[in-house]
Amino acid sequence: MIEIFPYFIAGKKIVSKTISLKELKIIKSFTKNKIIFWDNIYANDYCPRKIFLGSYHNRFNVDNTMFNLTGMVETDLYLINKICISIKSKKEDEIFEKFDIPIVFKKLEKYFNTSYFEYTFDNNEVNLKNEIDAIDELLWRWKSPLSLEWYPYLLGLKQDLLLLFNKVSSNRIRKTQTLPLNKVIQNLRKKINEQNRIYRFRKYGYTYVRKSLKIWFQCNWI
Repeated sequence: MIEIFPYFIAGKKIVSKTISLKELKIIKSFTKNKIIFWDNIYANDYCPRKIFLGSYHNRFNVDNTMFNLTGMVETDLYLINKICISIKSKKEDEIFEKFDIPIVFKKLEKYFNTSYFEYTFDNNEVNLKNEIDAIDELLWRWKSPLSLEWYPYLLGLKQDLLLLFNKVSSNRIRKTQTLPLNKVIQNLRKKINEQNRIYRFRKYGYTYVRKSLKIWFQCNWI
């Protein structure tokens, strides 16, 4: 390849967990061209219902990096600032004030600040009422150019949390989900309800049957 043209690489995968010095050395061993990392960590064109807003880390070669962001103007400006803050190890509280983000968003950061290959989810960590209240405050009271771009992600998070804790009616699921996803959720719900019925019968049904048989024998032996 002509040396004036740079190589663009994304790492081992299109969305790479890390970009390491070892990878760069391997590539440089067979070319003298400039290497530019095409970093897709913040891209969401492949997952439009999700958005990653977390700190920039696990990368070493920031000077030769091109960021593929979201395509949303206000969000990308936020992410550029976030990347700069991460690189310079500054406090992130400044970015909230700069972009007029209500402090209540901090209650929901765990859902947006961890990339898909890092996050482990535990239902016990969810305070459903507090988090739904925080989402509602952001949905209905926060008014800014950035809030308009984040609205669908906040609303989607609310629906997902309510689904997780079985707080959504079947009719509501049909209204808010696509036809394929609606079918998946409804089928899963049927299986869970059936499992719960079996569990309740095993837990309480046998006791009821034993008591009934005991009463029957007592009555018939009198």
